[in-house]
Amino acid sequence: MNLKKAKSRMRHRKIVILMIMSLCLLGCQSIKNTPKTETIRYTENQKSRLATVIFQEFASKNGLLSTNLTNRKNEYLAESMGLLMLYFIQTNDKTNYMKSFQAVKQSLILPNHLISWEIKEGKRSDTNALIDDLRLVKALDLGARKWGNKEVKQLLSKTIDANKAYTMYEDYFVDFGSEQSENRAKEITLSYAAPSYYKRMQLTPEILEKNIEVIQNAPQDANGLYAKKFDIQTKTYQFDDTVHMIDQLLTARNVQEIKSTSKFHQLLKEKMKKDGKLYGQYNRKTLQPVVRYESPAVYSYAIFYSQAVKDKTLEKAINKRMNQLKNHHKNTQYYGSYIAKNGETHIFDNLLPLLTKGGWVR
Repeated sequence: MNLKKAKSRMRHRKIVILMIMSLCLLGCQSIKNTPKTETIRYTENQKSRLATVIFQEFASKNGLLSTNLTNRKNEYLAESMGLLMLYFIQTNDKTNYMKSFQAVKQSLILPNHLISWEIKEGKRSDTNALIDDLRLVKALDLGARKWGNKEVKQLLSKTIDANKAYTMYEDYFVDFGSEQSENRAKEITLSYAAPSYYKRMQLTPEILEKNIEVIQNAPQDANGLYAKKFDIQTKTYQFDDTVHMIDQLLTARNVQEIKSTSKFHQLLKEKMKKDGKLYGQYNRKTLQPVVRYESPAVYSYAIFYSQAVKDKTLEKAINKRMNQLKNHHKNTQYYGSYIAKNGETHIFDNLLPLLTKGGWVR
């Protein structure tokens, strides 16, 4: 073999080695971004047909819940798991609670101990959503107090510390966080700002008061609707021209923890009395619906709000309308759920009605 051929082969080998190393690196990165998929199966509760359908139709092998049954079947949201864990606390179901805990731990926890808000195309988002983390902190805290599991307590502590480190700006909680301060939000959506959540976050009295004041001072317009966000840099509140009823109901529920929400309460009663239903979105100034759909999730939060203001008449009317949206066809696989015959639905439109049976989980 001459020297020229030998050098050519050496260069070829180096290129092959570099290619193999690159593929290995990409593979390692892919593994890092792709959560584990240990099989987790929930034990069905025959007392609730709705819960049975959720486990049968939405639960994946990794223990997470699909976002819907059509175009987002392989997408998973942290919000769903927080709601599911709260349901297991409601029903005193330690076995399923621990299964849902393991699903969260193996699939949604980021290296910095924030909770990825979404898994899409097999990969975790590298950011969180404050409301998801706060809800899971609540579920972890209640579960730890109820059953005393050390593993749950450890994740609770790490999640609290991570959010104080990465999901705060100028001592305010913000919509989403990151290790890089420039990638953090500079505003807080008022539907996220629940005083009862904040009180679980082990804040100093001064910082706790500062965050609670954001919701305590939330302004309302002439119709009784609340602002959408608080801008931390300008210290101003922002209203949207189109309001989402879920945001309004959650914000009102948050404010109700501190003071009266009588103006919003009156608006809600008037809407139910006049229309017999609640739509998903309204024009804030005219109060006319801008969509024609109704949502079991909206009705569920309206039930929680009605319970908070102790209005049993309103709660009964809302519950009656929500029940009319349920699948009542006994001979179908979706019977007892809020899934249409063609499979159209959203996981929240099934999880939240499930939770209304036990009331707001504290």
